[in-house]
Amino acid sequence: MRTLSAAAAMLVLLTPNACEKDEPARWRYTCGGPVCVGYTVKPGVALCTSQVAGGRCGTLGATCDPRDDCDRLLVCSVEEPSLVPCPDVP
Repeated sequence: MRTLSAAAAMLVLLTPNACEKDEPARWRYTCGGPVCVGYTVKPGVALCTSQVAGGRCGTLGATCDPRDDCDRLLVCSVEEPSLVPCPDVP
């Protein structure tokens, strides 16, 4: 029994963590406006050129404006921004 426990412990230590993903950074949408009412220019934010939602990106935290009708931006991230609830707007 002792040998089995030691073998099981070694297996757990040597097995990669299934919870960790080597997810590449991708362009992902931010929350945007509470209601889609059309595009609004965002001063200081560069327009997207070749960036598309789901496409790979290289600089974490970089943003661009895809001229979205819901005023969302694209952000370079390894996590889906929608996993964090968008703030409620009064």
